[in-house]
Amino acid sequence: ALQFDLARLLINVDRRAAIKELRGVVTLDPDHHQARLLLALLYLDDNAIAAAEPLLAAIPAESSWYSDAQFQLGRISDVRKNSKRALFHFRHVLPGPNFEQAARRTGELIWTLYGEQQFNQWLRSQRRQHSQLTEQFYVNEGLGTATDFSSGVAVLVDVTTRTFSEIHEIAERWRHD
Repeated sequence: ALQFDLARLLINVDRRAAIKELRGVVTLDPDHHQARLLLALLYLDDNAIAAAEPLLAAIPAESSWYSDAQFQLGRISDVRKNSKRALFHFRHVLPGPNFEQAARRTGELIWTLYGEQQFNQWLRSQRRQHSQLTEQFYVNEGLGTATDFSSGVAVLVDVTTRTFSEIHEIAERWRHD
């Protein structure tokens, strides 16, 4: 516990020392999932994806850090242009700090890989699964060639009440106003 606390303190002062301490924590306690995640994040900051990925992949589904690990694995898969793998990981992100971004990317990937019908099915499932949340969904040009948005334009739409066709109509009206 002290070694982990020391590593957290060192992050802003001496990152190399923090990485060394976190490696020690993970070696002594492979089940210290927070240390695994933090070490992986430091590796990702250093663009050491090959070092970060196995640390993230070893965080089990029952860990409270699993969702964060899945989000980072999704980002890694995106960087590697492995859309299906990215979708797999982003779909495992639970409500929390990364959920909105993961849900947005999930929608983009579903639209790109499987089209509007699958996207609409996904939206309906999100509505059922997360009805207690007030999550928002951003539609932008990343949703594929069917959307003809100006670069950088994003429309904020509540996914709990809209299909893609409705979102597209709203975006088109907004763009022409």
